[in-house]
Amino acid sequence: MRLINLLVSSLSLCLAYSQNANEKKEALRRKLPLLGGYKAVTPDDLDEPHLLAAAQHAVTQYFATLSNRAGSKLNSIDHSADMFEWDVLNASTQVVAGINFKLRVALKEKIATNGCVEVFDAIVYDHFGDFSVTEWGDIMECEDQYTGGETQERIED
Repeated sequence: MRLINLLVSSLSLCLAYSQNANEKKEALRRKLPLLGGYKAVTPDDLDEPHLLAAAQHAVTQYFATLSNRAGSKLNSIDHSADMFEWDVLNASTQVVAGINFKLRVALKEKIATNGCVEVFDAIVYDHFGDFSVTEWGDIMECEDQYTGGETQERIED
């Protein structure tokens, strides 16, 4: 009988320790970012040169492929890329065999007659300085997304 009580007590302690260890692991997992997932860029870092180079590539490609972009207001107006400035509204990065930049960019007229024209999402892949747009996201109304901020001048490629 004494042996059974000792075994039950030992088993109870093992289960309690195991449950406590699992709870600690779960709490730690919730605090850590998902390995391989996207990490949000803080507003203070939206002007980081590498991120701005990726955004400039997205803007350049946006205008180069505009005729394929359904839902863009720019299809219905006379325009050239030189007529616009842009802001990165938010971004996140993912480290792969290079870096994926998930970007939300606002296009604004330089001559602020109408201000912001539209906002678009894009994922730009940077393979050691070689940029490519891997995915185009939604085109949105400025009022829904744009909160202002510093405007980036168009950089010549």
